[in-house]
Amino acid sequence: MITSYVSPKGTLLYLSLVGTLDREAVDDLVREFDERLHADATRCLLDLNGAEDCDAAGLSLVTKLADRSRLRRVRFGVTATNSPIADKVRQQAGELWLEVLPELPLSA
Repeated sequence: MITSYVSPKGTLLYLSLVGTLDREAVDDLVREFDERLHADATRCLLDLNGAEDCDAAGLSLVTKLADRSRLRRVRFGVTATNSPIADKVRQQAGELWLEVLPELPLSA
């Protein structure tokens, strides 16, 4: 299940996934990102705290969203307290600058 939130000024897009970050979730997350990201956006957070598992397609999605954000000059980050998921995302990111937060800052 995917949920999203856009801050009142449109500067923050928050995406959350509960379930498996896999090929089936990729299209839905990309569509939600494209439809909900406003021109005023400066930040996008992908919350994977509810992710139970992820496969190669899910990991490539993180890179895809980071690239799409960078093209729009939007700062992209991932929040994941689930260590296996966070570790997989960090490994996938490699040389890519990617902020993987241990928890979502409430002030974001």
